[in-house]
Parts: sequence; C-alpha cells; structure tokens
Amino acid sequence: VHHIILSHPPIERTVFQQHYNLYQAIRERQPDQARESMLEHLSYVEQLLHQQLNHHPISAALGEDR
Repeated sequence: VHHIILSHPPIERTVFQQHYNLYQAIRERQPDQARESMLEHLSYVEQLLHQQLNHHPISAALGEDR
C-alpha cells in the first residue's frame, strides 16, 4: 500500500490530511471525530487496495496465470 501512496502525490496528500485529521481529533480529545476520521481513512485505503487488486491481480503477481 505504501508504494501506491508514495508514488501518487494526490493520494499522498489525501492520506497525510486524513492522518492529520485523526491526530487533531485525538489531541483535542474528540473521540467521535477521531472514530469518524479513522473510518474515513480506512474506507479510503480499502478503496485503494481494491483498485490495485483489480489492476494487478494477486494470481498474476505470483505467476499463477501462466
């Protein structure tokens, strides 16, 4: 996942902002906001993983499509 994030600056900025939002919510002792920020981040990363898997299936990466 890290290579996806680091190789795409717009994604990197989004993830950084999500992490910052989570940090701020924790720092300000806002558990509901922290939970919402974490769920938003996890959903975003899940979407990235699904997109990556659809473009680069694991079986092909393992050489199982030969």
